[in-house]
Amino acid sequence: MKILITGIPGSGKTLISQEIKKKYPKLRFFIINDKDFSMSKKLGVFDKVTKEYVVDIVKLNKEAKFAFNKDSKNTIFEGHLWCELSKKTLSKFDYIFYLDVSEKLLRKRLIERKYDAVKIEENIMCLNTNYIPNMLSKIKIPFHTISADNNLKLNLNKINKFLRL
Repeated sequence: MKILITGIPGSGKTLISQEIKKKYPKLRFFIINDKDFSMSKKLGVFDKVTKEYVVDIVKLNKEAKFAFNKDSKNTIFEGHLWCELSKKTLSKFDYIFYLDVSEKLLRKRLIERKYDAVKIEENIMCLNTNYIPNMLSKIKIPFHTISADNNLKLNLNKINKFLRL
């Protein structure tokens, strides 16, 4: 089984992924974080100005296709960059969940993480313009929007309604 958990940075992707893994120990989910994956495969460069690791999406897509096809394990792909994969690769997921959070909650979380003010506003803009849902819809990839908040149990229950495990 392959699950994609995507959303704006700070939407709760990592925590939800870890909770799904804990809830279904018999499935032995393996979690692949987009940033960690990209860095381990050297799919980008560190930008000294923005102090960010900038991933080459073409390279990410190529490596993700290989990892996806090679890996027969139950896997949760977690991160905001996965929505940039090709339609062919995205269509192989059994489930795709987009975590949607309020602007107020997202801003609070990014401030707590000490994000730069410009980066916070970039992420807020992506949230408000529905960047990720629009990317997936544009290439006709079905996904489930999960309105997430600080109630982890409730967020997980919303996802469990769709999972047939």
